[in-house]
Amino acid sequence: MRDRIRRNATVIGAIAGTATLAPTIVGSLLYLVVTKPMNQRFDAVDQRFDAVNQRFKSVDRRFDDLEKRMEQDFAHAKEVREQFYPPQPTL
Repeated sequence: MRDRIRRNATVIGAIAGTATLAPTIVGSLLYLVVTKPMNQRFDAVDQRFDAVNQRFKSVDRRFDDLEKRMEQDFAHAKEVREQFYPPQPTL
């Protein structure tokens, strides 16, 4: 048995080395072929969501500005109305 192992030591070593390196090589290939492109796509989608989020923030700011201007206009209109038509005392 020992003679058989000694005679085939290089073959056994090659098989053991291949068995050890195969998962690493396969894992690296899977990373390059599958995982890395998926991550790039997810990053691209994330950037698109960020762009949409910025647009919504811009619209929110415009609505807030419009609301402030309307409040100011209504306050001014109320002042003018009270100036020309003072409130009547209630009985």
